[in-house]
Amino acid sequence: MAKAATYTSLRSQVRRMLREGEDAGAEKRVARYYRIGEMIDFHVLGHGGKPEYGKVGMQRLADDLSVGYQRLYEMLSVRRAYPIFRTGGKLSWAHYVTLSTIDDERLREAYEAHAVRGRWSRQTLRDRIREG
Repeated sequence: MAKAATYTSLRSQVRRMLREGEDAGAEKRVARYYRIGEMIDFHVLGHGGKPEYGKVGMQRLADDLSVGYQRLYEMLSVRRAYPIFRTGGKLSWAHYVTLSTIDDERLREAYEAHAVRGRWSRQTLRDRIREG
């Protein structure tokens, strides 16, 4: 994976990947969104990992790309929840976004396994997480 050394290169790479993601199938889109989150994470960490830089940098990136801040934040959140990411193509990006809200790795893995086995929709997954 190419790491973006500068904000300009990060913006260019993310723009390209977002465009490619629009035409990709669901599994490839999941992988691309994860890679975007990874690039953002490396970029923020490369600038000292300061939360204020991350928030300002992501808002700037969202504005420059005409993409919602929340969408970029979700990409970063999934990357941070899954430092090593393997998708079997059985869950959607929305599933991973929902799963990324669970801090406990074992619990997240358990919900992921149940969602795959039970072919849960994102809403079912959200409901089950809320129910505990």
